[in-house]
Amino acid sequence: MKKIAVVNSKSFGKFFPEHIQRLQAFGEVDFHLFEPTIKGAQLAEALSDYQCIIASVTPTFDRTFFQNTPNLGLLCRHGLGVDNVDLSAATENQVLVTKVLGPIERQAVAEHAIALLMNELRKINKGQRLIKNDEWHLRSSCNSFELKHATVGVIGYGNIGSKVGQILHEGFGAEVLVYDPYKSAEDIHKAKGKKVSLPELLSEADVITLHCNLSDENQRMLSDAAFDQMKQHVLLINTARGELVDEAALIRALARKEISGYAADVFCQEPLDPTHPLLAFENVTLTPHIGAYTSESLAGMGDHVVTNIERFFAHLEPFGLVNERSWSV
Repeated sequence: MKKIAVVNSKSFGKFFPEHIQRLQAFGEVDFHLFEPTIKGAQLAEALSDYQCIIASVTPTFDRTFFQNTPNLGLLCRHGLGVDNVDLSAATENQVLVTKVLGPIERQAVAEHAIALLMNELRKINKGQRLIKNDEWHLRSSCNSFELKHATVGVIGYGNIGSKVGQILHEGFGAEVLVYDPYKSAEDIHKAKGKKVSLPELLSEADVITLHCNLSDENQRMLSDAAFDQMKQHVLLINTARGELVDEAALIRALARKEISGYAADVFCQEPLDPTHPLLAFENVTLTPHIGAYTSESLAGMGDHVVTNIERFFAHLEPFGLVNERSWSV
Protein backbone atom coordinates (compact mmCIF):
# COMPACT_ATOMS: atom_id res chain seq x y z
CA MET A 1 0.00 0.00 0.00
CA LYS A 2 1.37 3.40 -1.02
CA LYS A 3 1.31 5.87 1.88
CA ILE A 4 1.19 9.67 1.61
CA ALA A 5 1.41 12.07 4.56
CA VAL A 6 0.09 15.64 4.50
CA VAL A 7 2.12 17.52 7.11
CA ASN A 8 0.96 20.80 8.67
CA SER A 9 -0.87 21.86 5.51
CA LYS A 10 -4.41 22.70 6.58
CA SER A 11 -5.37 24.08 3.17
CA PHE A 12 -4.45 21.05 1.04
CA GLY A 13 -7.67 19.34 0.00
CA LYS A 14 -9.88 21.65 2.06
CA PHE A 15 -11.24 23.63 -0.87
CA PHE A 16 -10.49 21.07 -3.57
CA PRO A 17 -11.27 17.59 -2.17
CA GLU A 18 -10.67 16.13 -5.61
CA HIS A 19 -6.94 16.49 -4.91
CA ILE A 20 -7.26 14.06 -2.00
CA GLN A 21 -9.48 11.77 -4.05
CA ARG A 22 -6.85 11.55 -6.79
CA LEU A 23 -4.28 10.42 -4.23
CA GLN A 24 -6.67 7.98 -2.56
CA ALA A 25 -7.15 6.29 -5.93
CA PHE A 26 -3.78 4.61 -5.50
CA GLY A 27 -2.77 5.07 -1.86
CA GLU A 28 -3.54 5.91 1.74
CA VAL A 29 -3.58 9.61 2.67
CA ASP A 30 -3.08 10.70 6.28
CA PHE A 31 -3.05 14.21 7.74
CA HIS A 32 -0.57 15.11 10.48
CA LEU A 33 -0.17 18.25 12.59
CA PHE A 34 3.15 18.71 14.38
CA GLU A 35 4.60 21.49 16.49
CA PRO A 36 6.78 23.71 14.27
CA THR A 37 9.79 23.02 16.52
CA ILE A 38 9.50 19.21 16.60
CA LYS A 39 12.89 17.48 16.48
CA GLY A 40 13.93 15.55 13.40
CA ALA A 41 14.15 12.21 15.19
CA GLN A 42 10.65 12.50 16.61
CA LEU A 43 9.29 13.64 13.25
CA ALA A 44 10.96 10.72 11.49
CA GLU A 45 9.49 8.24 13.96
CA ALA A 46 5.98 9.49 13.17
CA LEU A 47 6.50 9.50 9.39
CA SER A 48 8.82 6.55 8.81
CA ASP A 49 6.21 4.47 6.94
CA TYR A 50 5.44 7.04 4.23
CA GLN A 51 6.80 7.11 0.68
CA CYS A 52 5.61 10.67 -0.04
CA ILE A 53 5.14 13.76 2.11
CA ILE A 54 3.22 16.91 1.28
CA ALA A 55 4.87 19.53 3.48
CA SER A 56 3.90 22.98 4.67
CA VAL A 57 6.30 25.76 5.71
CA THR A 58 6.77 23.94 9.04
CA PRO A 59 8.22 21.82 10.59
CA THR A 60 11.89 21.56 9.65
CA PHE A 61 12.96 18.44 7.78
CA ASP A 62 16.58 18.17 8.87
CA ARG A 63 19.41 15.70 8.36
CA THR A 64 18.32 13.51 11.26
CA PHE A 65 14.86 13.26 9.75
CA PHE A 66 16.11 12.11 6.35
CA GLN A 67 18.56 9.65 7.88
CA ASN A 68 15.70 7.92 9.66
CA THR A 69 13.01 7.74 6.95
CA PRO A 70 14.24 4.94 4.65
CA ASN A 71 10.86 4.55 2.92
CA LEU A 72 10.62 8.19 1.89
CA GLY A 73 11.21 8.96 -1.78
CA LEU A 74 9.48 12.30 -2.40
CA LEU A 75 8.87 15.43 -0.34
CA CYS A 76 6.60 17.97 -2.02
CA ARG A 77 6.52 21.47 -0.57
CA HIS A 78 2.97 22.80 -0.74
CA GLY A 79 4.41 26.24 -1.41
CA LEU A 80 7.38 28.10 -2.88
CA GLY A 81 10.11 28.11 -0.24
CA VAL A 82 12.24 25.14 0.77
CA ASP A 83 14.17 26.79 3.60
CA ASN A 84 12.68 24.28 6.08
CA VAL A 85 14.19 21.36 4.13
CA ASP A 86 17.81 20.22 4.33
CA LEU A 87 18.31 19.68 0.61
CA SER A 88 21.78 18.18 0.84
CA ALA A 89 20.57 15.63 3.40
CA ALA A 90 17.56 14.82 1.22
CA THR A 91 19.84 14.22 -1.76
CA GLU A 92 22.26 12.07 0.23
CA ASN A 93 19.33 9.92 1.33
CA GLN A 94 17.85 9.74 -2.19
CA VAL A 95 14.75 11.80 -1.47
CA LEU A 96 13.42 14.04 -4.24
CA VAL A 97 12.28 17.49 -3.10
CA THR A 98 9.93 19.66 -5.13
CA LYS A 99 8.34 23.05 -4.68
CA VAL A 100 5.38 24.73 -6.33
CA LEU A 101 6.34 26.47 -9.57
CA GLY A 102 6.55 30.25 -9.17
CA PRO A 103 3.86 31.25 -11.69
CA ILE A 104 1.21 29.32 -9.73
CA GLU A 105 1.37 31.66 -6.72
CA ARG A 106 2.55 34.75 -8.60
CA GLN A 107 -0.69 36.69 -8.95
CA ALA A 108 -2.07 35.85 -5.51
CA VAL A 109 1.03 36.78 -3.52
CA ALA A 110 1.68 39.90 -5.61
CA GLU A 111 -1.88 41.09 -5.01
CA HIS A 112 -1.53 40.43 -1.29
CA ALA A 113 1.69 42.44 -1.16
CA ILE A 114 -0.08 45.35 -2.86
CA ALA A 115 -3.01 45.01 -0.44
CA LEU A 116 -0.68 45.18 2.57
CA LEU A 117 1.15 48.12 1.05
CA MET A 118 -2.03 50.09 0.37
CA ASN A 119 -3.45 49.27 3.79
CA GLU A 120 -0.41 50.78 5.50
CA LEU A 121 0.08 53.62 3.05
CA ARG A 122 -3.50 54.88 3.27
CA LYS A 123 -3.79 54.05 6.98
CA ILE A 124 -6.91 51.94 6.52
CA ASN A 125 -6.67 50.29 9.94
CA LYS A 126 -6.18 53.63 11.64
CA GLY A 127 -9.14 55.13 9.81
CA GLN A 128 -11.38 52.33 11.01
CA ARG A 129 -10.17 52.82 14.59
CA LEU A 130 -11.04 56.52 14.37
CA ILE A 131 -14.60 55.66 13.38
CA LYS A 132 -14.96 53.03 16.10
CA ASN A 133 -13.59 55.44 18.73
CA ASP A 134 -15.79 58.35 17.57
CA GLU A 135 -12.67 60.29 16.57
CA TRP A 136 -13.71 61.46 13.11
CA HIS A 137 -12.21 64.86 13.91
CA LEU A 138 -8.75 63.25 13.90
CA ARG A 139 -8.95 62.04 10.30
CA SER A 140 -6.24 64.45 9.16
CA SER A 141 -3.79 62.17 10.98
CA CYS A 142 -4.38 59.70 8.12
CA ASN A 143 -2.56 61.96 5.64
CA SER A 144 -0.15 60.07 3.39
CA PHE A 145 1.47 60.27 -0.08
CA GLU A 146 0.62 58.99 -3.55
CA LEU A 147 2.48 56.14 -5.17
CA LYS A 148 2.51 58.08 -8.43
CA HIS A 149 5.12 60.36 -6.90
CA ALA A 150 6.90 57.66 -4.89
CA THR A 151 9.94 55.46 -5.29
CA VAL A 152 9.39 51.80 -4.48
CA GLY A 153 12.28 49.46 -3.76
CA VAL A 154 11.78 45.79 -4.63
CA ILE A 155 14.27 43.33 -3.16
CA GLY A 156 14.13 40.17 -5.26
CA TYR A 157 12.74 40.41 -8.80
CA GLY A 158 11.70 36.87 -9.64
CA ASN A 159 8.16 35.72 -10.40
CA ILE A 160 6.44 37.60 -7.60
CA GLY A 161 8.75 40.59 -7.22
CA SER A 162 8.61 41.42 -10.92
CA LYS A 163 4.81 41.20 -10.87
CA VAL A 164 4.66 43.59 -7.93
CA GLY A 165 7.02 45.96 -9.73
CA GLN A 166 4.91 45.91 -12.87
CA ILE A 167 1.71 46.59 -10.92
CA LEU A 168 3.28 49.49 -9.05
CA HIS A 169 4.78 51.05 -12.17
CA GLU A 170 2.01 50.43 -14.70
CA GLY A 171 -0.92 50.71 -12.30
CA PHE A 172 0.23 53.50 -10.01
CA GLY A 173 3.05 55.23 -11.87
CA ALA A 174 5.68 54.58 -9.21
CA GLU A 175 9.39 54.51 -9.93
CA VAL A 176 10.64 51.00 -9.20
CA LEU A 177 14.18 50.39 -7.96
CA VAL A 178 15.32 46.77 -7.84
CA TYR A 179 18.02 44.99 -5.91
CA ASP A 180 18.54 41.49 -7.27
CA PRO A 181 22.13 40.30 -7.81
CA TYR A 182 20.87 37.40 -9.94
CA LYS A 183 18.98 39.47 -12.52
CA SER A 184 20.52 41.55 -15.30
CA ALA A 185 19.78 45.25 -15.68
CA GLU A 186 18.22 44.47 -19.05
CA ASP A 187 15.81 41.88 -17.66
CA ILE A 188 14.84 44.17 -14.80
CA HIS A 189 14.27 47.05 -17.22
CA LYS A 190 11.97 44.89 -19.34
CA ALA A 191 9.91 44.25 -16.20
CA LYS A 192 9.58 47.99 -15.47
CA GLY A 193 12.36 48.29 -12.89
CA LYS A 194 15.79 49.86 -12.54
CA LYS A 195 18.66 47.75 -11.19
CA VAL A 196 20.46 49.41 -8.27
CA SER A 197 22.69 48.46 -5.36
CA LEU A 198 21.16 47.60 -2.01
CA PRO A 199 22.47 50.77 -0.30
CA GLU A 200 20.96 52.92 -3.08
CA LEU A 201 17.61 51.17 -2.77
CA LEU A 202 17.55 51.51 1.01
CA SER A 203 18.36 55.21 0.93
CA GLU A 204 16.08 56.20 -1.96
CA ALA A 205 12.91 54.14 -1.51
CA ASP A 206 9.70 55.44 0.06
CA VAL A 207 8.38 51.88 0.14
CA ILE A 208 10.46 48.69 0.36
CA THR A 209 8.93 45.31 -0.43
CA LEU A 210 10.68 41.96 0.01
CA HIS A 211 10.35 39.16 -2.54
CA CYS A 212 13.54 37.10 -2.34
CA ASN A 213 14.20 33.53 -1.28
CA LEU A 214 15.74 32.99 2.13
CA SER A 215 19.38 31.89 2.15
CA ASP A 216 22.41 32.02 4.41
CA GLU A 217 23.65 35.12 2.61
CA ASN A 218 20.49 37.21 3.07
CA GLN A 219 19.24 36.07 6.46
CA ARG A 220 18.48 39.20 8.55
CA MET A 221 19.60 41.37 5.66
CA LEU A 222 17.47 44.19 7.06
CA SER A 223 19.47 44.83 10.22
CA ASP A 224 20.08 47.92 12.36
CA ALA A 225 22.59 49.10 9.76
CA ALA A 226 20.01 48.72 6.98
CA PHE A 227 17.33 50.59 8.92
CA ASP A 228 19.82 53.41 9.53
CA GLN A 229 20.09 53.89 5.75
CA MET A 230 16.33 54.11 5.14
CA LYS A 231 14.18 57.22 4.86
CA GLN A 232 12.33 58.03 8.06
CA HIS A 233 8.90 57.75 6.43
CA VAL A 234 9.61 54.45 4.65
CA LEU A 235 7.04 51.66 4.60
CA LEU A 236 8.35 48.09 4.75
CA ILE A 237 6.39 45.16 3.29
CA ASN A 238 7.36 41.49 3.70
CA THR A 239 5.54 38.65 1.97
CA ALA A 240 8.70 36.59 1.39
CA ARG A 241 10.25 35.18 4.58
CA GLY A 242 10.29 36.52 8.13
CA GLU A 243 13.97 35.73 8.62
CA LEU A 244 14.95 38.29 5.98
CA VAL A 245 14.31 40.93 8.65
CA ASP A 246 16.09 41.19 11.98
CA GLU A 247 12.96 41.37 14.16
CA ALA A 248 14.75 42.99 17.09
CA ALA A 249 16.12 45.72 14.79
CA LEU A 250 12.66 46.17 13.24
CA ILE A 251 11.03 46.62 16.64
CA ARG A 252 13.68 49.17 17.60
CA ALA A 253 13.09 51.09 14.37
CA LEU A 254 9.33 51.13 14.95
CA ALA A 255 9.69 52.18 18.58
CA ARG A 256 11.99 55.05 17.59
CA LYS A 257 9.63 56.02 14.73
CA GLU A 258 12.50 55.55 12.28
CA ILE A 259 10.10 53.94 9.80
CA SER A 260 6.45 54.83 9.33
CA GLY A 261 5.02 51.33 9.11
CA TYR A 262 5.47 47.62 8.59
CA ALA A 263 3.19 45.05 6.98
CA ALA A 264 3.95 41.33 6.82
CA ASP A 265 2.49 37.96 5.95
CA VAL A 266 5.52 35.98 7.16
CA PHE A 267 7.42 35.70 10.44
CA CYS A 268 10.53 34.17 11.96
CA GLN A 269 8.35 31.84 14.01
CA GLU A 270 5.00 30.68 12.68
CA PRO A 271 2.36 30.74 13.96
CA LEU A 272 3.11 34.14 15.46
CA ASP A 273 2.77 34.36 19.23
CA PRO A 274 -0.32 36.51 20.03
CA THR A 275 1.82 38.36 22.59
CA HIS A 276 4.52 39.23 20.04
CA PRO A 277 5.83 42.81 20.41
CA LEU A 278 4.97 43.67 16.79
CA LEU A 279 1.27 43.47 17.67
CA ALA A 280 1.63 46.42 20.03
CA PHE A 281 2.24 48.90 17.19
CA GLU A 282 -0.72 50.62 15.54
CA ASN A 283 1.28 51.18 12.35
CA VAL A 284 1.85 47.46 11.80
CA THR A 285 -0.40 45.20 9.70
CA LEU A 286 0.05 41.44 10.02
CA THR A 287 -1.66 38.52 8.29
CA PRO A 288 -1.22 34.77 9.01
CA HIS A 289 0.74 33.68 5.91
CA ILE A 290 -2.28 33.87 3.59
CA GLY A 291 -0.62 35.43 0.54
CA ALA A 292 -1.31 32.40 -1.64
CA TYR A 293 -4.84 31.88 -0.33
CA THR A 294 -6.92 32.43 -3.41
CA SER A 295 -9.03 29.75 -5.08
CA GLU A 296 -6.94 29.97 -8.23
CA SER A 297 -3.63 29.67 -6.43
CA LEU A 298 -4.70 26.84 -4.11
CA ALA A 299 -6.14 24.92 -7.06
CA GLY A 300 -2.85 25.22 -8.91
CA MET A 301 -0.76 24.34 -5.87
CA GLY A 302 -2.80 21.25 -5.08
CA ASP A 303 -2.83 20.03 -8.66
CA HIS A 304 0.93 20.51 -8.91
CA VAL A 305 1.59 18.47 -5.77
CA VAL A 306 -0.79 15.66 -6.75
CA THR A 307 0.61 15.49 -10.28
CA ASN A 308 4.12 15.16 -8.88
CA ILE A 309 3.11 12.28 -6.61
CA GLU A 310 1.37 10.56 -9.51
CA ARG A 311 4.52 10.99 -11.61
CA PHE A 312 6.73 9.70 -8.81
CA PHE A 313 4.78 6.46 -8.46
CA ALA A 314 4.80 6.14 -12.26
CA HIS A 315 8.64 6.37 -12.13
CA LEU A 316 8.64 9.76 -13.88
CA GLU A 317 10.61 12.77 -12.70
CA PRO A 318 8.40 15.31 -10.91
CA PHE A 319 8.10 18.98 -11.82
CA GLY A 320 9.73 21.74 -9.78
CA LEU A 321 12.60 19.55 -8.57
CA VAL A 322 14.96 21.56 -6.35
CA ASN A 323 17.67 19.03 -5.52
CA GLU A 324 19.95 17.13 -7.86
CA ARG A 325 19.06 13.51 -8.57
CA SER A 326 21.77 10.96 -9.20
CA TRP A 327 19.63 7.84 -8.82
CA SER A 328 16.68 6.24 -10.56
CA VAL A 329 13.17 7.27 -9.54
